[in-house]
Amino acid sequence: MILNGSAKLSGSTLVLTSGGNAQISTAWLANKVSVGTFSTDFDFQLPSSGGDGFTFTLQNAPKGLNAMGGNGEALGYAGITKSIAIKFVLYDDTAKAAISQTGILANGTTSPTVSVDMASSGISLHTGHVLHAHISSDGNNLTETVTDATTGASFTHTYAGSVASVLGTSTAYVGFTASTGGFTAVQNILSWTFTSGQ
Repeated sequence: MILNGSAKLSGSTLVLTSGGNAQISTAWLANKVSVGTFSTDFDFQLPSSGGDGFTFTLQNAPKGLNAMGGNGEALGYAGITKSIAIKFVLYDDTAKAAISQTGILANGTTSPTVSVDMASSGISLHTGHVLHAHISSDGNNLTETVTDATTGASFTHTYAGSVASVLGTSTAYVGFTASTGGFTAVQNILSWTFTSGQ
């Protein structure tokens, strides 16, 4: 993987942010992959979770493997054009409150196409539990499922739209973005698989 900003490997764990203020990171697979249809699975854990969050992103931005957005509520994503992302947000800057929010972002803006609170399904981003995310695209829709490995709580949502139509092509760099601001977090990806054509 190509690591930018605060991203680093600690053994087999991808550490996106490590508890510092105003951190930004991205981590990309080194080669573009087919994203017309795909499935991806990753386990993540947030031992501390003040703010702000992270994304799983597919992108064809001009900066390619060097693409990186801003800190704070930008999630390390804002500014990465020709992209689509599933977000995991820890803090609402407007309400000044901790949240457990997901949703879909496109073309480097943090104004969500869809934003969903996972708390009602029993999923909290603030427990420190290991959470498993499964995201898949059938070419017309993206489906996201998040499961708490400790409690068994599960959240599922389907987002309408073609990934390839947003990216302008059926191949892209894939990986993660993350950030902190005035509030901090440790945001770890424990394992990750990506399969094209699923």
